Order: sequence, then structure tokens, then C-alpha cells
Amino acid sequence: MDTSIIAYGSLLNPSEQAKRYFRNAIPVKVCGYRRIFNQEPSWRKNQGKEIAVLNIEISTHDWFNAIVLPQIPRFHLNSLKTRERGYHLISVPSSSIQAYTKPLINHWKYSTFIGKAEKLNSHLDPNLEYLEVCLKGAWLWGRVFFEDFLSTTYLGNGSLIKDNVKYEGIFRNIAQMDIPDHLPLASLWINDK
Repeated sequence: MDTSIIAYGSLLNPSEQAKRYFRNAIPVKVCGYRRIFNQEPSWRKNQGKEIAVLNIEISTHDWFNAIVLPQIPRFHLNSLKTRERGYHLISVPSSSIQAYTKPLINHWKYSTFIGKAEKLNSHLDPNLEYLEVCLKGAWLWGRVFFEDFLSTTYLGNGSLIKDNVKYEGIFRNIAQMDIPDHLPLASLWINDK
């Protein structure tokens, strides 16, 4: 059975590896987890403390937004697993997933990536290039999705990323971008323009 992947970080951005699945992607909210910058990278390189990439952790009172990349064939899933080698692939029950507008298919198998214990480090700051890739990806799904991303993304110290003045310039620059014509699907989900 093919797996539908819940993408919550750099895979929100079509410039990353999963481009071919964006045509049918579904913006969603995933309950019972928190998105947090507390993961050491496996292949993205930077120096110092600014190396963290996104991860999720179980948190009954939290949620995060993401996109579902539907029905990834096993061959491509194996490629994603190699790319995401610092993570475990876990199943997510469809009851934890709420689409922004388009209904989900309940009989699909939903999975996402969660960080391996040996890669967790809450004392790191986000890799700025990676953060920008994630933010641009979130912006492509519209202003509401982008704002939800900012409101549900935490730093390793437990504070919301949107509350950290260090990143305000990046947020502002992204929010001034136009939504490109080459990703027409994003316009289907924008109900605030």
C-alpha cells in the first residue's frame, strides 16, 4: 500500500525533493504533536549553534500545519527515507488530521517523520537557510497557512519562533513575496486574498 506523507518542514517547499507530489497535496492541521527546532541535521551543514532543523514531538495540547503528499509509491518513499535519515517514519491516525478545506481520504495510510533520539538537541538555534526554505514553502500555501506555521513552530527553548525578534526580518521578507504562478495549486487554498 502506498503511503501519504505529512510534510511539515522543508518538504513544504517544492524546491525540495518531493516536487512531483505537489499537484495533489492537501494542506492540513495535525493534532497531538508540536513542531520544534530541536533536531541536529543529517546532511544540511552549518557551523556553530545555528544548525537545528525541524522535528515534531508528541504533545496532546498542540497541533501544527503541514501538507499531505498523497500516495507516495514505495520507490519514492525509500528515497525520502534516505533523505530524512535522521528521522523515523511513524504512522499518524487519520483522526489526528484535519484538512483546511479539501476532505481527506480516511482509508489512506498517513505517515510522517519524527526525529531519532540521538539527533535531538534543544540547545540549538535554527539553521537560517533551512528556516528560509521552510518559510517560503509555508508562504506558497497562502497567508493563513503561513501565519499558522509561525504560530505552531517552536524553538528548542520552548518559545514560539514568531515571538523571537531575531527572525522578524526573515518573516517580513517572506510575507512580501508574491505567490508564484508556477505553483497554481497554492492559489486554490488561499481564501484571504
